[in-house]
Amino acid sequence: MSIEKSSVSYIHKVKKPQNSIQYEKGMETKKVPLGVVIVSIINFLFGFIGLLIGCLSFPSIPSFLAFTTALTLLLSGVGLLLLKRWAWWLAVLGCVASLITYFFVPLQSFPLEIVVLPYLLWKRGVFGIKFKWSKAL
Repeated sequence: MSIEKSSVSYIHKVKKPQNSIQYEKGMETKKVPLGVVIVSIINFLFGFIGLLIGCLSFPSIPSFLAFTTALTLLLSGVGLLLLKRWAWWLAVLGCVASLITYFFVPLQSFPLEIVVLPYLLWKRGVFGIKFKWSKAL
């Protein structure tokens, strides 16, 4: 006498974390942490403003650098929200470039990249970046 397993499936209520945004891509659901959402919005806004300023200013080398940095921030802002690996690298590159240009042309009051860059390095696992600091040293 064999006992057959019932094909009854149980539905578990899963509590959605309050500090993340979920979206579905195909069959998988991705959770975007709130900090990544904030960083992507900041990058997008600063990239958009930088593009406007870069397009309206006179053509010169500093405006070209501002334009490329703004384009980098704008693209990374969109990609970070979609949890793309290339967007993480682009955001880190944009933060480093923005910090370097800040020391040459200190136009902004406080460089947000001082806060954003360590956060991106801390949350690199969300984007699938695996890097061990102990092996690098």
